[in-house]
Amino acid sequence: MPEEILTDHPDRFRAMIVESSNPPLLADSAACRAAFESLELMVVIDVAMTETARLATYVLPAASQYEKPESTSSIRVPHNTFHCGSVA
Repeated sequence: MPEEILTDHPDRFRAMIVESSNPPLLADSAACRAAFESLELMVVIDVAMTETARLATYVLPAASQYEKPESTSSIRVPHNTFHCGSVA
């Protein structure tokens, strides 16, 4: 990915949206950092302020597992439970 951003080709990546991911932890972090800093626009959607979010132009909040409609909870003393499953 960094090569596609850092190239001088006229059709190179100039903007990026990253959702719930932190690419510098998965790949060459120095190359990712240099590439992300060269973007004209980067939007990150995440629940945490990651390394990628720190380099973003805009950071938008994402819903945590506790805020999603497909999660259910039961508050019963002494055994509280929480279930987060997918909706088919």
